[in-house]
Amino acid sequence: MKKPLGFLRIIKSYSKSEKIISLFLIVIVLLFGAKFFVDSYSSRVAQGKAGVYTEGFQNGIFRINPVYSDLNEADRDVSKLVFRGLTKYNVEKMAIVGDMADITISEDKLTYTFEIHDNIKFHDGEVLDADDIIFTFKTII
Repeated sequence: MKKPLGFLRIIKSYSKSEKIISLFLIVIVLLFGAKFFVDSYSSRVAQGKAGVYTEGFQNGIFRINPVYSDLNEADRDVSKLVFRGLTKYNVEKMAIVGDMADITISEDKLTYTFEIHDNIKFHDGEVLDADDIIFTFKTII
């Protein structure tokens, strides 16, 4: 009769308790590997690398208008996905940075100057200008 090769010979030499412990460890390694794979795929999906982005809400969406979006977490999330602002908050820098415009703040912190980027357009192709921002602040806000 042929002797079992390598791995099988080692397994056959294990006691019953060693076989159970080994099986348990193999299952744990497989589960962690599966979790790593799922988390990695979920991360790629969330970053848009897989071509799909899905977001769920526990609350209903009541106001998509970004002016009123702070009243409800779901509204705030949708507003961030749909609308852009002159500025945004950069978490890494822990600072307000330009989004649709570059921002300059005077030394006395009383004057904020926004220079709108040239390539900013509405969904219909019209170019965004200072009059649009003034209209938003005076009429809507």
